[in-house]
Amino acid sequence: MRWWIPLLAACGGGAAPTCKDVVHATGSDATLLVGYCEQDAWSVELRGCVGKAKTPGEVSACFPVPPLAELALEPSQATLDAIGSDPTGITAIAFVDRDADPELARYVDKLPLHVERYDRLRDHQLALTYGMVRDGLVIQRGERRQVVEVPPLGEAKQRLGFDGQVLAALLKVKREPRHAYLLTGHGELNDAASKPVRAGVRPRATTMLMKSLTELDLSPAPLALVGDVPADASVVLWLGPQLPLAPAQEQALLAYLARGGALLVALDPDFPVGLGALEPVLGVHFDPGHLTDDKAFLLLFHDQRDHRVLAAEYPGKRPASATGPLPLIDAGTLAVAPGTTASVQVLVASGANSFIDRNDNAVHDDDEPRRTYPVAISSTGPTFRAQVYADADLFADVQAGGRYLAFPFMYALPDAIHWLHRDEQIAVPIEPNQAQLAAVAAAQARRDHVDEVRRTAERALRAR
Repeated sequence: MRWWIPLLAACGGGAAPTCKDVVHATGSDATLLVGYCEQDAWSVELRGCVGKAKTPGEVSACFPVPPLAELALEPSQATLDAIGSDPTGITAIAFVDRDADPELARYVDKLPLHVERYDRLRDHQLALTYGMVRDGLVIQRGERRQVVEVPPLGEAKQRLGFDGQVLAALLKVKREPRHAYLLTGHGELNDAASKPVRAGVRPRATTMLMKSLTELDLSPAPLALVGDVPADASVVLWLGPQLPLAPAQEQALLAYLARGGALLVALDPDFPVGLGALEPVLGVHFDPGHLTDDKAFLLLFHDQRDHRVLAAEYPGKRPASATGPLPLIDAGTLAVAPGTTASVQVLVASGANSFIDRNDNAVHDDDEPRRTYPVAISSTGPTFRAQVYADADLFADVQAGGRYLAFPFMYALPDAIHWLHRDEQIAVPIEPNQAQLAAVAAAQARRDHVDEVRRTAERALRAR
């Protein structure tokens, strides 16, 4: 604003006015000082000094402004690591108005990349070439290109996810396409053509899992496993089988693990399908007994079946992408297989009141010990990595109103996939936590208040 220039004479002939009862607030482009001009009754803005007083000694007319917090739109360490590990050939084109969105401008400045900067409105033809309808980034390497648009300033929660989108875009342009093969032919969750072994098995789908795998830069494809595992397989998934693998298929998977493969298995207590020849190699044994807890459970069916709907915890470090306990819907249990040479670690375990319901009555009996049971175990061998889960429902769609909304393992899946691919240092944020949201709300409230102070000061000046 330039209207304060002719007012300098009214506050000392060009000298800076004396502002009392000043509140300092660091803004995006300057320091806002709110007080009043001691020398006369004029409202003055000078170098960010805003104030109004009817008389030189009146303080009550000052507009209080709390410290202005900025949104934490910063490149995460994971993003910086993804760039720093191999920045060769990666370029970014930034469409950003530094005056209108200084937060985005600062974010771009901190990226250790070669960045070409443009104004989307002034360079609108170029922006249209890249399909940009909002400010943001175009990240490219060779012929691969990813567009990441930043939400407007008012959409604070969405803006907190911007860095995660940039990280995902970086990974997509850096890596060769990766393939996730899902085994079929054994009644798996992902194989609708396989008929259930017994009637009454409720249908389960993996629509949201497929979508999540694609978002994690994987190309999911079915695999009947006739012969060897394809050479381009970066991970193989075996989800909820109702029939065991054939001996030739077990040997194909063992050969795949021996040459550096990654395997994710989810078994179902409704079907006594174990790991077969894979068990001693992975070092994991599956017990199909139903894991039950009649003291601490989640409400889903509102009857005794809820005793098998449990909230499992992570004994060690919780995955960065996980938002809370892992919900189990009728799980079995796992144990370390004797004599294994693999390095195994319990990833997820039940609560201390849980037990294995051997007689299937959904209540505790004296011969069923209560204790913590492993329900997910990771296995690391000389050449392979694997994870085994005792609840196939973790990967099945949850439906509401006829729509697929999520699957229980959705928020923990990114860390599992990154670990299996040996890039577990990358943790893609799924959504901001409550502390971040509270900080955003407070920052936005302060910003709105500062804007109102400025508008009030302008109206007061025009009234004179």
